[in-house]
Amino acid sequence: MSKILGINHFKNRLNDFKKIKEVTEEYPFRITEYYTDLIQSYDKKDPIFSQCFPQKKELQDSSKFSLDPFCEKQNQKIESFIHRYPNKGVLLLNNICGVNCRHCMRKRLWDNNKKEISKDRIDDIISYCIKEEINDVIISGGDPLMSSPELLDEVVSRLSEVRNIKVIRIGSRIPVVDPDRINEKIISIFKKTEKLHLLTHFNHPKEVTDLSKCYISKIVDTGTPVFNQTVLLKNINDSASTLSELFMKLLEIKIKPYYLHQCDLVRGVTHFWVEPSRGIKLLKKMEGLISGLAMPYYAIDLPGGKGKVLLGPNSELSKINGKYILKNYKNETISYSLY
Repeated sequence: MSKILGINHFKNRLNDFKKIKEVTEEYPFRITEYYTDLIQSYDKKDPIFSQCFPQKKELQDSSKFSLDPFCEKQNQKIESFIHRYPNKGVLLLNNICGVNCRHCMRKRLWDNNKKEISKDRIDDIISYCIKEEINDVIISGGDPLMSSPELLDEVVSRLSEVRNIKVIRIGSRIPVVDPDRINEKIISIFKKTEKLHLLTHFNHPKEVTDLSKCYISKIVDTGTPVFNQTVLLKNINDSASTLSELFMKLLEIKIKPYYLHQCDLVRGVTHFWVEPSRGIKLLKKMEGLISGLAMPYYAIDLPGGKGKVLLGPNSELSKINGKYILKNYKNETISYSLY
């Protein structure tokens, strides 16, 4: 298990330390020692550094964009359970991650004081899932693998006992930022139910290390399907060659590239945005470079909690008055604009 480092640890490595520390007063900083070791240079050209170290730009869009554009708080019919789709829900197990990724959609929840779901709340969520006939539950946070194996085991076991729940997904970046944390107790959880799936979050080929491969292999050997969600990030992975290398590396270790996410319309992340039209072009370029099995959906999460739109290399985007016109799963027409 890797040590968690705070911003003061890097005081002598950062040229504009004072300005960077100001950002952390609004959006806290934390990083694992393991992930720190992947950084080759402490500047914006390094894809690991840029994902986890604060930038002054995070404070420049504070008035225009929401901290909760997907209305997650509003869609918590019950505390710690987000219900945006008819039969799917997100269970927020905790509020802590190994690394505070600067592009995070839940920056509003960052707090260095760990908060976890209570046993009473688990009971309430189980009852709610039965009542609402939820069939797909994503265990998220924070990061579920930052909680104790005992708590995670209890939640997975309780959910797996519910007849109408067919799929349980654990969304975690721990295989990327602290693979040593995946001990035998955690591995044993993946052996307990065939309902369980793992969603990893690799964003760059440099994150696919020998150590991460080792622990992914242990999870794959339990029979657990593993999928990956990548966020498209400006000047980090927004090239066909970088994404192609990443997706093929993942496929080689039996991780299916599932989503290439458009970076969300969240306050404090505008400097990571890539135009959706460019995202489509990148998919098209990759068609001739990678296996079809390595091609993900290009997913745009619509503001207002309107759901995801899934796009492919041949999708056509229309614009009216500079705004993209998209349709969600309800066939509602939604306008979408970065600026």
